Amino acid sequence: MLELEFFLRQRLKEMGGDVDIISVNQFQGAPSICQMQTVHDVTCMLNLVQDVLSHLRDSTVQHFLMIKSSRRYVDRLADSLKEKLVYEEKMIASKVAVVEKRQASLEEQRKLEPKLDILMAKTRELKQQIEQEISKKYKNRPVNLMGAINAAL
Repeated sequence: MLELEFFLRQRLKEMGGDVDIISVNQFQGAPSICQMQTVHDVTCMLNLVQDVLSHLRDSTVQHFLMIKSSRRYVDRLADSLKEKLVYEEKMIASKVAVVEKRQASLEEQRKLEPKLDILMAKTRELKQQIEQEISKKYKNRPVNLMGAINAAL
């Protein structure tokens, strides 16, 4: 294919330049189909050859050619796929573990919420009792406890 591309490029240069005796003599013995080609026809052929070459140079085609021609490449590719399969299995197991842990955490939260509500209610009650006790010591003046206790409630 490369030789054909270079031949067509050379032929275009010959056809585009001044006609000399060497190029005329070169194609006298060629079949008439070759002699009757125009610059446009050769350009179209060159474009088609370049298109085919670009498809052959595509990474997918190169990959298939390497698979066909190299046993070691196939072995490396197989090893790579096996590693990815093991990694996939680890990720699936990790995903399952995370889902189970999430479910356990949600269940634990559901069980602890009533206890938390009870603790908050008792804390409010104790806060009110402390405020009342301190208020009695200071001639029933209003007392408000400040600080972290209010953040917890």
